[in-house]
Amino acid sequence: VIICVIYDMTKDAKLKEILRQESYYDNLTGVYNRNGGIKTIEKELDSVSAFSFAFFDVDNLKSLNDIYSHSAGDDALKYFAKVLQKCFDEKTILARIGGDEFIAFFEDKRDRERIISVFEKVEAEYCNFIENTYPESHSSLSIGCITGTKKRTFDEMYQLTDNLMYEIKKHGKKGHNIIELD
Repeated sequence: VIICVIYDMTKDAKLKEILRQESYYDNLTGVYNRNGGIKTIEKELDSVSAFSFAFFDVDNLKSLNDIYSHSAGDDALKYFAKVLQKCFDEKTILARIGGDEFIAFFEDKRDRERIISVFEKVEAEYCNFIENTYPESHSSLSIGCITGTKKRTFDEMYQLTDNLMYEIKKHGKKGHNIIELD
């Protein structure tokens, strides 16, 4: 009986861990999902003195899906998530918050030139992959980013970067816009 109870407890613990993983991580890309990203960032907001928050939108994903298939679109999203993980350090909180929308939250990195360098590396790697694999889609990236020291809510940061990213989209897509707040 004791062995059966221990087995059931172990099985229950494994199930709880699987459910926790699924509630926090995106199954397709392996980065945080919307729920996990928001909760993790909100915890970090209390302890950071300086931060950067970036909003990434994969341009023309619909075209990629229409021309090459939804499987190809998934492939592009997985590749993009890997590029983000490669270009940012392990302390950066990365999340897929919508179909083709991702965010990155990183603390103490207000150096504009360093941020631009990372964004350019992300853009180059993703666009090179697209050009070599799905060239007719003309997929690219639009990135809005804020940096600051004043404590803000997740929703404030999200709205500010979303607006910055849409300014890029209005002017032809593909690029980044960074503003320093405070």
